[in-house]
Amino acid sequence: MPSALNVPRYWAVPGAGLQAALQAPRRISAVAAFNTPFGPGTSDFDTRTIVWLTGLLGNTAFFGRRVAAGFFSRRTRAQNPEVIEEFVAAFPGRAPRALQAAARAALIERESMLPLLPKLEVPVLVVSGAEDTRYPPAETQKITRRIPRARFFTVEDSAHLTPLEQPEITARLVRELVPPR
Repeated sequence: MPSALNVPRYWAVPGAGLQAALQAPRRISAVAAFNTPFGPGTSDFDTRTIVWLTGLLGNTAFFGRRVAAGFFSRRTRAQNPEVIEEFVAAFPGRAPRALQAAARAALIERESMLPLLPKLEVPVLVVSGAEDTRYPPAETQKITRRIPRARFFTVEDSAHLTPLEQPEITARLVRELVPPR
């Protein structure tokens, strides 16, 4: 994606990106965080059940459909259902146990990044979809204030998957964060 956006080679997304920015700030130009859970993993019943059933049923399409049900905006569901279908189509054929392990690590067992945020020296772009119910914009904006060089944006007509729902806005925000050299 960096080359498609015409941005420098070294940029990162949260998780590993935050760690890299802390350990090698001269190699990381910036961090872009889209609809990011900075806090610890969730213990909510729905998420745990979906992850568990994915492994039990061995059905990765089930996981894709369940995730898609809550991750897209009303506008995308009504006007661009092909975006959702493309997202869901990416799941069948994936190894169920591997998907379950990845989902468990990312959603449930994730360590909190909150203590790291004030230590970041690089610019950080934090983007929240206006309809993101999992990580609402007001909550994300409040957390963003802990990051010294952060810029926060709420993107209308998007929920949890802002880059898929609003690719042009996503590209513009990343280009503004890290201009081409």
